Amino acid sequence: MSTFLQEYISSLEDRWKEVDVIIDRAKAVKEVDFAFYNAICRSASILIVAHLEGFVKDLTKCIVSDLNRSGAFVDFPIAVKRTYCSKYLGSAPDKELKAYYKKLDALIVKLDEFDCKITPEPFLFPRNKNPSANMLTTVFENFGVSNVFGYLHDSKFDDAFAMSASEIKERNLELKEAVVRASENYPYVVSFEELGFDKRNPKGRTLWEEFIEQINQRRHSVAHGADFDNADDVSDLEARKAKVELLQYGLSILMAGSICRSDSSRLCAVEQE
Repeated sequence: MSTFLQEYISSLEDRWKEVDVIIDRAKAVKEVDFAFYNAICRSASILIVAHLEGFVKDLTKCIVSDLNRSGAFVDFPIAVKRTYCSKYLGSAPDKELKAYYKKLDALIVKLDEFDCKITPEPFLFPRNKNPSANMLTTVFENFGVSNVFGYLHDSKFDDAFAMSASEIKERNLELKEAVVRASENYPYVVSFEELGFDKRNPKGRTLWEEFIEQINQRRHSVAHGADFDNADDVSDLEARKAKVELLQYGLSILMAGSICRSDSSRLCAVEQE
């Protein structure tokens, strides 16, 4: 039986077709209707960020669904248990932390006794928030993955910033196949070594953090009327879309591998080479 994650990744490329249509249309009218061209490019800059936001939500739902279908609450990673149970207790107070975590652990023990199904909402960022680098970091931390961009830093995924749009598209096809294979069954089987993932602590912001903030800023300036000029050439949008798609595959396989590397999940086994 295929996993929810595999089914989602298999459909991810098709979800981008609306952006592809817009980009193709922009290319067609650039020389004959420049006003229409500018309007199309501005709308594309918003849609690209919308796809990133939707991806984070869908990835979370897929991981939660695969956990629910494949095991009981007792088998889930401890970070997943804590994030889920915290929705009942609220945020940890500045004072009385010891008492808070005692209650949290007691609730986890109680839910371990039942076949409790979790929901995705406790793992997501607040509604109406743009998918900033900080928000993405928080979502991954909710699943027990700290410093998500540290894993991407100096990995093969950084190569995208020195590649053309066509080269990134080719890499995306390879990554899609890799994620589909890795998520064929649960537990997922992921090799971090093959992807160049390692837990690094870069100084300052990483290339991917800067990229995410730039596309969010561009989206914000268009959506909120701060900029009525088109600052994006269609070739820039094509490369931006390809990078976001690559980021989606990278985050997907990083999440899948991290969930299965957790010592507290007895279900998971990660391929080590």
